Order: sequence, then C-alpha cells, then structure tokens
Amino acid sequence: MRAGAVRSGMAAVGLFVGMACAQESPRQSTPPLAGFDLHGAGAMRVFLPADLREVSGLAVTLEGRVLAHADEVGVVTQIDPGTGTAIKHFALGQQPPRGDFEGIAVAGERIFLVTSDGRLFETREGADGSSMPFTVTDTGFGKLCEIEGLAWEPTEGVLLLGCKQPRVRETPRLLTLFRWSVEHGRAASPDRLTVDLTGLMSTTAASSVRVSSVDLDPRTGHLFAIAGPRWQVVELTIEGRAVGATALDRRLHPQPEGLVFLGDSVLLIADEGGRDRGMLTRYRRQAGLTGQAYRATAKYGSRQAVTHSTRALSPRARRFRRPSNRFVRTSGTVRTRSPRPGSVRSRPASPPPERRRPARER
Repeated sequence: MRAGAVRSGMAAVGLFVGMACAQESPRQSTPPLAGFDLHGAGAMRVFLPADLREVSGLAVTLEGRVLAHADEVGVVTQIDPGTGTAIKHFALGQQPPRGDFEGIAVAGERIFLVTSDGRLFETREGADGSSMPFTVTDTGFGKLCEIEGLAWEPTEGVLLLGCKQPRVRETPRLLTLFRWSVEHGRAASPDRLTVDLTGLMSTTAASSVRVSSVDLDPRTGHLFAIAGPRWQVVELTIEGRAVGATALDRRLHPQPEGLVFLGDSVLLIADEGGRDRGMLTRYRRQAGLTGQAYRATAKYGSRQAVTHSTRALSPRARRFRRPSNRFVRTSGTVRTRSPRPGSVRSRPASPPPERRRPARER
C-alpha cells in the first residue's frame, strides 16, 4: 500500500510537470524579440564615416547593400557593415536639398527619404559621386506629428512613417506609425497603426512613446521599432499587436537613430556620435528560432538573405582582413583592432583611460 501511494505521488508529480511544460512550450518556441539578444553580449561595433556623425537612418537594398544618411542634407552613403567604411556616395540632384531628414527605406529599385515635416523624397540608387533626379511629395502627416523613421511594408505596398512627437491633440501619445500608399500616392486605409504599450512599459513611458526608427523583420513579418523615451526595441505584428519589448544598453546605444535588418539573421542599429563619430552595432539572431519564414509578394519584392555580408568572420579571416576600427564585443569584453596589422588588444567593456603601451609593442 505504501509503494502504491509512492507510485501515485510520482504520477501526480509527473502530471503536474507535464502540464507546466505544456503551458511553457509556446513561450519557449519563439524567443523574446525574435531571438535577438540586445543586451550587448556578442554585439559587434564599428565607427561610421565622419560625415555620418549625425546618422539618421539605415536601409538595405534587395541585393543586401547597406545605405545610410545624415540628417541635414539629401546625400545617401553606402557603407560596409563589417568595417563601417564608406563605399560610395550619391546625392539627390546637383544641389542636394537641405532639411531634417529622419528616415530612409528601399522599395524595389525605389529609394525614399522622409523629413520630420512629412515630405517624401523619392530617387534611385546611383553610382559613386553621381547626382540622381528625385521627386518630392508632401504626405501631410507632418501636420499631425513630427516624423522620424521610415520602413517599407511590401505585402500591402505601404511606407510606414514613425511618429516622434504629436503636434495636435487628436494624435494619441502612443506608438503611432502612419501608412502611405506608394501606388496611389496618398494615405493608405487605415492611415495609421496605433499601439498601446502599457503592458510592456511603465504607464509613464507607454503614454509618451517617441518612435526613432522602424523596420520589418523579413523572417517573422513583424515590425521592430526603436521607441523612447527610454530607448527600447519594440516588436509588433503588422496588424499592430505588441509582441515584446526590451531596453537597449545605453552604454552601447546613447542615441539610436537607425534600425534595419540585413538578411534575415542580422540586425543593425546606428547611433549618432554627438561630438564623436557615429557607431554601427550588429546583432546576430540566436539559433533555435522556430516559425515559418516571412514571404513578401512578388509584386513589390522583398529583401533576400545575404550570407557573404552577415556571416561572422573566423579568427583566421580576421587576422588577414584589412585592419579597421572594428570593435568585437563578446561577454563583456571589447577587442579593439588597432591600425597596426596583427596588433590586437583586449580591454574591459567600460575601459579606464588607455595606458601607454610598452616600447616593444609600438
């Protein structure tokens, strides 16, 4: 009888554990924020060119070229995401327009830039040093909100414009993305997504969300947005349902201004440099993410995975790669490649002032 009681107790425990596992399995099948660890471990950082000190937006072409722009003039720069160096520049017109440019997006062969007052500049990619023709369209969204961030949603053919600061009382102080139909040249229907983040943020933060950048995850079809005032990355469904949120490491991201996916496994975030140069940080999606890959309609095209740009370099490849200003951050340590070939030093993640090197290392 005692043995029977023990077996019954063990069966009850097994049933309880099985029920608990069944309840937890859906949560484990999709890691937070689609499998990215945005707290610094394994992040790779590089300096951006001097003319991108005030970087304001990132975009990726269908072929995987990374484009960036600053916030004062209509010039687009292609950058190498592995080194941060500029590959080419092309301008909008002979005399590039000046304005408060706050986002860039690629829709097939078309490139769009947006200003804080809601004007859309459309152009095409050009060769290095070229001046490309462009058109300007006033979306009218700038009257409702200060615009910051631009993304292309290919399934419905709309551009998503982030709301940083409402300008009228009718615009709610929640996470708001305006929708612009490229095909019809007018506001889409509905004209916006409004998301209440009270369940993911504190009540104070959720009631004053300021979008800084937004992009579409090509694997899950979800939207990733950088939102202040505490600089969190928020994951949303395309219908506007909040999925998750996580705070960025302020030591790595003092002022995040651009976010874009490179292929389906790498996330790039650009930060303004203030008095220093801007920075580009690269995060790799963790293994084990399950779920059906997102597919866009052939009508508008979708970005493809670019393995040659996203694959992490092996130690041997790093050794023979052209020296750069690359920072490699792993488990709280930053490895800095100095300008001297083959000279690699390690220092803590929050380093004290650099010590003078011994004469034999110079």
